[in-house]
Amino acid sequence: PSIKSDQRRDGLMIDAPGATLMIANLSQHCRYMKINVEYIRSQLGEHGSRLLSAGSDVVSPNKLLHQTRAAITRSACLSQELDKLRRELEMFEETKVTDNVDKLDVKNNYYLISSML
Repeated sequence: PSIKSDQRRDGLMIDAPGATLMIANLSQHCRYMKINVEYIRSQLGEHGSRLLSAGSDVVSPNKLLHQTRAAITRSACLSQELDKLRRELEMFEETKVTDNVDKLDVKNNYYLISSML
C-alpha cells in the first residue's frame, strides 16, 4: 500500500498505514503523558509544598499551574479533533469492515502496524 505518483499529484500525501501509525503513535504518547501526570500528582500528594518549593527559584509554582491549565485546554482541543476524525471515518463504508490485514512487511517499504496497536 504505497502512494502512486499520480495520487501524490492529486494531493494524497499519506496512506492508511501511515495515518494509522500516526494515530497509534498519538495513542501511545497519550498513555505516556497520563503516566507522567499521575506521577506528578503522586509526588505532589506525598511532598506537597516541598515539591513546589524545590527549584522555585528557576520556575515558580504558579508556572506549573499555568502549564497544567494550558495542557487541559490543548488536550481538550485534541480530543475534539479526534472525535471529528472518528465521526468522519465512521461515514466511510471501508471502516465498517473488520479484517486482519494489519501485518505489513517493513522490508518491502511497508509498515508493521500490528506491533504498534
